[in-house]
Amino acid sequence: MHGLQSTVETLLALLLVIFAVAVVVRWVKLPYPIALVVAGLLGFQPGFREIHLTPDLILVVFLPILLFEGAYNVSARGLWRNVIPIGLLAVPGVLVGTAVTGTLVHLILKLPWPVALLFGALISSTDPIAVVSLFRELGAPKRLALLVEGESLFNDGASITLFQIILAVVVTNTFNIGGGIMRFFVNVLGALVIGLAVGWGGSRLLRTIDNAQLQITATVIGAYGAYLIAEHLGVSGAIAVVITGLFLGNYGAADGISPSSLSAIGATWEFLGFLGNSFIFLFIGIELSPLILLQNAGVIAIAFVAAVVGRAIAVYALMPWLRERYGIVPKFRPVLVWGGLRGAVSLALVLSIP
Repeated sequence: MHGLQSTVETLLALLLVIFAVAVVVRWVKLPYPIALVVAGLLGFQPGFREIHLTPDLILVVFLPILLFEGAYNVSARGLWRNVIPIGLLAVPGVLVGTAVTGTLVHLILKLPWPVALLFGALISSTDPIAVVSLFRELGAPKRLALLVEGESLFNDGASITLFQIILAVVVTNTFNIGGGIMRFFVNVLGALVIGLAVGWGGSRLLRTIDNAQLQITATVIGAYGAYLIAEHLGVSGAIAVVITGLFLGNYGAADGISPSSLSAIGATWEFLGFLGNSFIFLFIGIELSPLILLQNAGVIAIAFVAAVVGRAIAVYALMPWLRERYGIVPKFRPVLVWGGLRGAVSLALVLSIP
């Protein structure tokens, strides 16, 4: 009983910190995610430093929330109209970015190849929230916002799948390049099938239940169910969740669900996404040591430059072909490079490393 009470008290304390930071940043000119990391670094409660995060906690509890919430709110019709440029940026772009970033940190920081590529994979995942919000404020082209949002949606799945493959290499110290490529594509295709099946079944279920609470419950079951089924079958749970979220957010919500239910489902997932992102950034601060950050400032700067260069090469290498065939104008290039901010998924992958 004492252990359970201690866990509940710690959870409540974390929620209080999240609430306090969210209130403070309304008056202080500091981005909310950075404020959460700072709060974690400060360690408002000594017990925070005793929190032990496991890979399963991060991957199974938080990743499905982050991925489903992002996918649920994206227009499938807009994605389909831009599926080729988004797909190229999300999959070949992740592979190129991982290779370039990994090569740079290997050559400069002398990290072993598997570890360097592991960093390249986890840092390839982008977060569109702040960028898309800024686009709306500035009146940027809607297609540019869709490219950033759509790429992020699918490069999350690609980078997580690649990360898990490389992590297995790091742990087992064995690698077969042909087997690795085959595993990547089998993971992707298997996850697509599972995501479509769960999304279609969940959509049919939503239309037969005229109760907002039950419909919300069904979406939660769909998100976690798709992830767990895919992982159990040895394919990408991340991609399965993304496809399920897209299906439920578009086909499932297209007909037969009342506006009040749609509003309730949307509000619930917005709240869950807020909590998931908040916990991840706070956990990063708790796990970090200010002294270690200062001691490794040079290494961090090199890793940052390597990540930006990897992103730039990936975007600029694909842009000439995209411009010729799909009308992606040159002025989009620097925006896509600097708009590829890293977010909660990359941090979740860092926290999941054993």
